[in-house]
Order: sequence, then structure tokens, then C-alpha cells
Amino acid sequence: MTLERRLSFSLIGITLLALLLLGFSTNYMIQNKFNSYVATYQEQRLNHWEQLLSNYYIENNSWQGIQALVAPHGMGMKGRGVGNRRTDFVTTENSERIILTATDGSILVDSRYNEALPFTYSAETPHREIIIDGKDIGTVWLDPQPLPGIQSMEEQFSRSVMLVFFGAGLFILVIAIVLARLLAQKLIHPLHQLMGAIQQIADGNKDSRVSIQSNDELGALAEQFNHMIEEIQQTELQQKNMIANVAHDLRTPIAILRGNLESMLAGIIPTNEEKLATLYDEVHRMSYLVQELHDLSLAEARQLQLNREWIDIVPFLQSIQQVFLPEAEQKNIQLLIQQPTDPSSRLFVDPRRLEQVLYNLMANALRHTPAGGTIQLRWEKVNENVKIEILDSGSGIDPDDLPHLFERFYRGDKARNRASGGSGLGLAIVKELVQLHSGHVEAANRPEGGSHFTIILPIETSTE
Repeated sequence: MTLERRLSFSLIGITLLALLLLGFSTNYMIQNKFNSYVATYQEQRLNHWEQLLSNYYIENNSWQGIQALVAPHGMGMKGRGVGNRRTDFVTTENSERIILTATDGSILVDSRYNEALPFTYSAETPHREIIIDGKDIGTVWLDPQPLPGIQSMEEQFSRSVMLVFFGAGLFILVIAIVLARLLAQKLIHPLHQLMGAIQQIADGNKDSRVSIQSNDELGALAEQFNHMIEEIQQTELQQKNMIANVAHDLRTPIAILRGNLESMLAGIIPTNEEKLATLYDEVHRMSYLVQELHDLSLAEARQLQLNREWIDIVPFLQSIQQVFLPEAEQKNIQLLIQQPTDPSSRLFVDPRRLEQVLYNLMANALRHTPAGGTIQLRWEKVNENVKIEILDSGSGIDPDDLPHLFERFYRGDKARNRASGGSGLGLAIVKELVQLHSGHVEAANRPEGGSHFTIILPIETSTE
């Protein structure tokens, strides 16, 4: 069964259940109200007959001739009067049945006497004793039972109500079926669109998109689906670019190695220490690129093992400064460390991986800072975190490059000059290693010029 049919049947079932519950509750309340009305009405009628019969007895000092008073209110009566005289009265009015009994229980008059419908009464039958001057002179009874073949008021009323409710319920059910069908189609239509788009993507059409203009969950689902497809396309593009970039970065050193080795074998160039050192540099460059790719793939898969230990921040950062200080002095660049007034703080990290992070950022800063510039390495404690910042006075970062800066093989230098642009993996590795330490890294431009990299690391993280 399709989802559209299941949804339609569910809505129809809910509507039908609601109608049944409404019908039972409405019928229950109406019956209660109607029974209360009937009881009140019977009480009023008994009061009326008690007063009428009491007055008659006071005026006549007996029940003789009482048939003349009671019979006109009956539909058909054969009464037995005082002195065993029988009197017949017949009318066609559908009214209540009034019975007057003597103190010994014998029937004095029955407004609707019928041998086929004898009067039987009990304590629950509506009645009222007639008492004059403290003396019980009889009892008036009100028989609520109708004549054979004639429905009581309760039955007539209940039948009318049920017919009206059944007709209204049937009409509402038809409307509910139509509306359920339309609503199910409207709700399922976006899913059909989504299924069609998924099928197109499965067939290889990655440009397929879902157009659902709504502010509900289906609209959010369509938006997330379109975003997912864009991410897939972006990932595929990155994979293609990665293959092209790896091929590009390996082609040059391999070509240099091949050319030099062929020339050496042919005796065109001599095999000396200088030439071997050049070939070794190219091999080292290829090894470094392969190692970076390996580290990045492990970090992205969260499979890179971290060997954490407690380190003191100040001596750690000072050692980083000493590594880059000779190159900075050679380029006439000031390399400064700024620290808070209370520098005593420790981090629970993998020292080698944190060195790798800072080496990449410091190398980038030295690469893009001109002679006479300044590089600042500073840190401070912020709540339960340590913030490490690297600021330079170089040319800064193109705003168009900022969103892609931590993508692998992304270079702001579109000419892909290895000497000025690096391998394109350094910042991607920085991001992954920082995230492995449960931290985050961000880049920005300084208002006065230059770039500003910020690393936020928790002071103590899980060892798992």
C-alpha cells in the first residue's frame, strides 16, 4: 500500500473515530437532558392532577363521577365508577395515561383502559398520594408507557436525533474523504519530487534539485537535500582537484629525477655530490608531500593516534620561536612572543602534532611577511581554554580565499608556484589536528594589514 493511501485511510479513520465518539457522547448528553426534562414534566403533571383531583374530592366528598373529569384527557378509557356502574368514554387525543386508585389499591378510573394493555405499577412508577386534612384518600398514577404501535416521546426524539446525526455524520464523512485525499496528495507530492530527484542523482545527474517552497519540515528536508547534493558536488570537485594537484606536485620532481638520472646514465652530466644532493631534495619533497597526504587522510578519518601529555605553554612556544628565529633574522623580520602577566598554564596535548600545527602557521607567516615586518606569537587563558594567536604584518588574505583557506590543495596563488604557495595541504592539516584536540582554528585579516590566525584549545581534554 502506498504512503498516500495509508495517509488517506488514516485521516478517514481518525475522522470516523471522532464522529463515533462525538455521536456516543452527544447521544449520552441528550438522553440525560431529555430524561431530566421528562422527569420534570411528569412531576409537573402529577402536581396538576393532584390539585385537580383534590379539588374534585373536596367539592363532591367522594369519587363518584370522577370518570367525567379524567376520561377527556385519555385516548381511550373504560372506567369502573363508584357503585359498580360502568361508563365508557372514547377520545382520539394522544395524552398521558392517568390512573386513580383507592387506598386499597383498586383502580377507580383509568384514562386509557385497555384489556390488552393492563396497568401494572411499582414504586418506580410516577405517582402522587392525595391527602386531604391528613387523610389518605387515593393515589394518582402517571403511566409513561405508550399504547401498542405508538412510539413514546423518548423513542421519537431519539430516533429524530439519530437520523439527523447520521445524516450529518455521513455528509461530514464524505467531505473528510475528499479532503483527506486532497491533503494526502498535497503532502505526498513533495516526496514524489524528492524521490524523482534521488532517482536522477542515482542515474548520474548531479544537477538535479528539489523545488519545494514551504516553511515546514518538507521544505526543510528539500533544503537539506539540495545542500547535501551541493556538498557531494563540492566533494567530488575537491577529489578531482586533489588528484590533479597530487599529479601536478609529483610530476615536477619526478621529471627532474628522471631527466637527471637519464643524463647521468648517458654520461651527459657528471655524477657528483652536488647533483646527488639536488636529486635528494626532490625525493625529500615527494616524501614530504606523501607524508602530508597520509597524515591528512588519517586525521580526517579520526584515525590519527595522539600521544597526549601535559606541557608548559611558555617553554613550548619559546622553542617554536627559536626554530624560526634564524630565518626571521635573515629576512629582517621581527619575531616576538607576547604572554599574559600570569604565564603559568599547561595543556594536555600531543606535543609533536601541536608543533606541526604551529610550524605550518609560522612558515606561512614568514612566507608572506615582507622584510622589515613583524610576526607576533601570543597566547592567553580564556575560561577553560587556551587561545594561541599568530599575527603578521604581511599582505593579508584575499577575502574570497578566506572561506576556502583550510581546504586541501587550496592556494591563494593561482599560479601554483611551489616556492611561494606551499603544498596546499598545510592549513588543511592544521584544521584537522586542532579538531582532533577538541579545538578549532580560524583565520581573519587584521584591520592594519596582515593575517591573524587563532587557535582555541581546551586546557584538559579526554584521553580517549
